[in-house]
Amino acid sequence: GINHTEAFEPADFTITVQAGLRFAELSRILEARKQLIPLDIPHAERATIGGIIARGRGGSRRVNFGTVRDWLIGCSVVLANGSSVRGGGRVVKNVSGYDLPKLFTGSFGTLACIVSATFKVRPIHPMEESLILSTPNFEIALNAGQILAKRFPALHSIVAIDGKTASRLDIEYPALIIRGGGLKESIQPLLQNAQAAAYETFAENQYSAVEVRKPGSNPELWQKIADLELPEDSNSHMLWRCGIPRTSISQAYKIILELDSKARIWSYADAGLIFAEIDGSDPLQAAKITQTARIAIQSLQGSLIVDKAPVQVKSAIDIWGEAGGLEIMRQIKQHFDPNSILNPGRFLEGI
Repeated sequence: GINHTEAFEPADFTITVQAGLRFAELSRILEARKQLIPLDIPHAERATIGGIIARGRGGSRRVNFGTVRDWLIGCSVVLANGSSVRGGGRVVKNVSGYDLPKLFTGSFGTLACIVSATFKVRPIHPMEESLILSTPNFEIALNAGQILAKRFPALHSIVAIDGKTASRLDIEYPALIIRGGGLKESIQPLLQNAQAAAYETFAENQYSAVEVRKPGSNPELWQKIADLELPEDSNSHMLWRCGIPRTSISQAYKIILELDSKARIWSYADAGLIFAEIDGSDPLQAAKITQTARIAIQSLQGSLIVDKAPVQVKSAIDIWGEAGGLEIMRQIKQHFDPNSILNPGRFLEGI
């Protein structure tokens, strides 16, 4: 299989791997040289490099570290006509030609088949710490998270979870979960100050009985948080992914809860992303509330994508919603895949 390392230059902070390599294995190779790619990939033991590039998403560290496209500096692909093309290069300061790797990132396999990829990497942080702060409800966690995002931009992740999501993470209560990394002398004061600021926010809401858990770096917890983005069971549930201005996330939460009071909700509070796992057992009802939610989210200058849904629901709704630049996308598709043989209909407007 195409699951090997082609080139690894630790001194240059680059690695080239074949598209079938699993992300967890790539992480282990880098970790042996005290390096990493700071992406939070759902089901990392299964996710392949080609699939990660095709999906093109970032995780809970996206504000500080970006998404897949920010770490990909080169790739080799096979086009629909069978020809091989390489874009980018194997050095970080590669500025010649069109940036094809960014074009293929997030295209869901509709433009080319990815064969290999070159990533830039970075040193592992000397220390990484996480805090779990209990809250009485999701809204207080979310408000505190937004305040921390403004005051402590160095935090790597700020995640608010409701009680239903907490049970998936083996946490007993709605919570605000924060993560930071760096030198020991800087990271501990950062988290202490962030915790104090969260307490102030809680006090304003007449809530003071805070339980704090310090799970260290706890990679297992952060992997579980990443896994929420690709739930194993989509036979009866939908997953909405809403991108929205940070100041409007609380309004989006209320909109979602009005439409499905049993929804499981969490948010990357610093990134303006809110996720909701919604009942999708009735396809017609699911399609109806998705459309209602999308219109309401759009009125807040946001967008709603259906990331997972039962097949019957997918056939009844537009999973992507409206997007700009559709004509350009169609022209690009026509150029790379004129006969539409690569993953037809997978992207916006049936591209």
